[in-house]
Amino acid sequence: MKDLKAKGIISQLHTAFSRDAAGQATNGNRRKYVQDIMLHDFDCLSRVEDLILKHNASIFVCGDGNAMAKDVVAAITKIVKHGLNEEEESAKAYVSKMKADERYLVDIWTS
Repeated sequence: MKDLKAKGIISQLHTAFSRDAAGQATNGNRRKYVQDIMLHDFDCLSRVEDLILKHNASIFVCGDGNAMAKDVVAAITKIVKHGLNEEEESAKAYVSKMKADERYLVDIWTS
């Protein structure tokens, strides 16, 4: 992915690794999750908001269904709420429509 960014094939790359190769938390004891980057990195938040609301972007979520998938949909809902400047129910309805329109797809597993 970093190579694709360096070659200009992709314009934005935000990575989050909650664990290193040995399964330990990175950054000391603080884990870094994709939903944290989406919510707390203003450039990323603005870009995701713009892509979803103005360009009908699709979201693909892959991974753990126990917590991660729920946390990501909550983050997307907050981003949509911010972008629409509406109540949470409107944002939830928007994300539900994304799911119905197959713009929000998940491939998750639980243990």
